[in-house]
Amino acid sequence: MNHRLASIGTGIVVASGIGLIAASMRDSYFWLTFVVFAACTSPPSYLLGWLLFSPEVRENEAPGERPDNIEFSWLQRAGKSALFDLIALTGIVATVLAVSNLDPSAVLILAALTIIGMSDLALRLTLLRRQET
Repeated sequence: MNHRLASIGTGIVVASGIGLIAASMRDSYFWLTFVVFAACTSPPSYLLGWLLFSPEVRENEAPGERPDNIEFSWLQRAGKSALFDLIALTGIVATVLAVSNLDPSAVLILAALTIIGMSDLALRLTLLRRQET
């Protein structure tokens, strides 16, 4: 029962913090914005507390069985490398946008980064398969 109270407390604190940040960035309807954002973020905030404080989660470090085959190893290695590439590319794009006077939409940038990241992962996975077979 103690971990449930800690999960609920974490959910309330995190959701209220997100609601407060969102409401402080708006010019009008402070309390309405606070309540809406806090209510919408309360389920994931509670789950964060559950993941942090639940004894079932701490006992089972790996809740599911992961396959220990070569394809899974290739996917892990390719994913790690693609993540580092994507982090570097994000930094470069942020620097270029900060220096230049360009103002593209965030949806366009996120879509492009997602497509590039997925393509990088697929390319790295293909190269690893060819190298090790």
